[in-house]
Amino acid sequence: MQQFFRSCLAIAFIPTAVGAALKAAEPGVDDQKSAWTMSLQEGIKELDAGQLPQIDAARQKLVSAVNGLEQFLRPESNVEGAKWLEFLHWPKLKEALQKEDVSAADFQAIELRFRQNYPGLELAPFTQVRSALGEMSHALRFGKNADQTMELLKRRLEELDQHLAKHPLEEELERSRDIGLLQSYLHDSRQAPNLRARIANEHSQANMQVIVHQKLASQVIGRPVHEVTPVNEEILGTKISGCSLMTGQVECRLIPNAQHPQFELVLNGDFSSNNVGYNRGVKLNTRGMAQVQARRMINVTQSGLLGGERLMAGPVCVDTDFCTVIDSISHRSQLIRNLAVKSAAKTKPKADRIGEQRLQNRLADQFSKQIDQQLAETNGQLTGNSFPILTRLDLSRPSNQGYTTSDKMVFSLNHARPYQLSAPSACPIPEPDGDLVVRVHQSVLMNYGDTILGGRQIKSEELPALAKQFLGRVPEELARPEDERPWSITLANYHPVELELRNGLITITVRITRMDRGEEQSLDQSLVVRAAYAPTTVEGRTELVRQGDVKIDLVGRQARGTRAVTLQAFLQGKFDKLFREKLLDKVADQKDSPLMGSVKERFPNIPDLKLSDLKMDRGWLQAVWR
Repeated sequence: MQQFFRSCLAIAFIPTAVGAALKAAEPGVDDQKSAWTMSLQEGIKELDAGQLPQIDAARQKLVSAVNGLEQFLRPESNVEGAKWLEFLHWPKLKEALQKEDVSAADFQAIELRFRQNYPGLELAPFTQVRSALGEMSHALRFGKNADQTMELLKRRLEELDQHLAKHPLEEELERSRDIGLLQSYLHDSRQAPNLRARIANEHSQANMQVIVHQKLASQVIGRPVHEVTPVNEEILGTKISGCSLMTGQVECRLIPNAQHPQFELVLNGDFSSNNVGYNRGVKLNTRGMAQVQARRMINVTQSGLLGGERLMAGPVCVDTDFCTVIDSISHRSQLIRNLAVKSAAKTKPKADRIGEQRLQNRLADQFSKQIDQQLAETNGQLTGNSFPILTRLDLSRPSNQGYTTSDKMVFSLNHARPYQLSAPSACPIPEPDGDLVVRVHQSVLMNYGDTILGGRQIKSEELPALAKQFLGRVPEELARPEDERPWSITLANYHPVELELRNGLITITVRITRMDRGEEQSLDQSLVVRAAYAPTTVEGRTELVRQGDVKIDLVGRQARGTRAVTLQAFLQGKFDKLFREKLLDKVADQKDSPLMGSVKERFPNIPDLKLSDLKMDRGWLQAVWR
């Protein structure tokens, strides 16, 4: 079941001192500083050069991790190991470790090679090098010149209050960008832990919520039962053989639970059997009948699934009203037949009790085994190293809290690393009717984008492989023409991709710091690419329609000349293809989504849902499928 919840996500991020700080000072108290300003001043007092990451310690840790990976891969005798080191730009890394005058960017570029969705990169020898590369980058960036770093951080803290004053509370994206960047600096430089904790607490609301209603849960998990089983047993000295049939339906019933999601799997069915019994030459033709019910409680407990849960099953409870009918008793001797009829009438109540108990035991055993197998597959895929893609990309598992009512199951997830911001408040959009409701805060895309794309150089020849890592295919929009000259773009380190949900529009922003085309054309200047979409209902389904053209703006000074115009025109063509005039206008094919295909195979009763409604408000997007 949980695999279905992951697929819906395809295609799987309180009041405190800072909360009070965001309120203006009490009227009439002119000399009282805002709580936010006071928090920043306290953060300045926390700055401590002694806590900055040290280059020597970081280098030593990196050398140790590098040696460990080389021992693990054994490139001298292992061809695959040598290929791995070539892919990871090992010579550049070894060279950088030997140089005295090296920059953080040198190690950051190599670290990004480790942050890809290729099987193997989730193994500890690889992740240890990646972690050490990150620490080395931070040490060079912040620890190389302690005085300069302290001055920079102090200035950042002083400027933040001014920046926030320019952006009212409703301009959440701008505020979160300023606060999040400071939080990132403080984390990487190991500074102001108390201020970091306050900021994190202020932006700690779950940034994704998935609501599955009873009707859909029952359709997904429910299944018809039609099982034919041979009968071969002995009851009170009578050997019985024949065939039994169980028909019915397994249903899912949600159990109200405010602590964690809970549901019950219920089998309601009819049992029948036609048997022949033999006892000392006497032949008995019998029929068995029963209405049966089997129930088993399933709890989603905290220990390692979507962010640390696991499906745990309780005991099986079985109820039956079993009875048998003796259709005939035959023997060549009339006397023995008469004695057999009397004996059968006398022993039948006891035989029925034995038969009913065996039926209940058999039913409980079969029901338990079937559920245990499904839970083992689900828990096995979603626990331990169940999400290797998260480990490969250095993404933390989303924390998760949930509950159930009699008509819905709710999962609230938080997609954020310790130094990243989540949502400052819960989704303000009223919950609608719908089979499946997914609410996503704009911080989810920003947090994943920072980790996966921040600072990454995307080359035209590598783009198809990058798309295939995450999509399982190369979309037509990202396919590279054979005669196209090589090009590359370098994405911003912070917020390379932004999603703004405001005034009924979805605005996607891509931040680029450099572009190169061929060997003779380059633009070493920041560009911002924006496309805005509005939801539109078409035949009961929701599409996104682009509002105006894709805009590409240069940041800072205006570039002049043929080169700048040519490169901007080239980018315009690329992003016009990526940000089509309509999105969600095509029905996704299962073959394009291996995950959805496997879910459909496991749960064939999943209905074809249509995206019927999209709403945006204060950084939240709510999607409804019916």
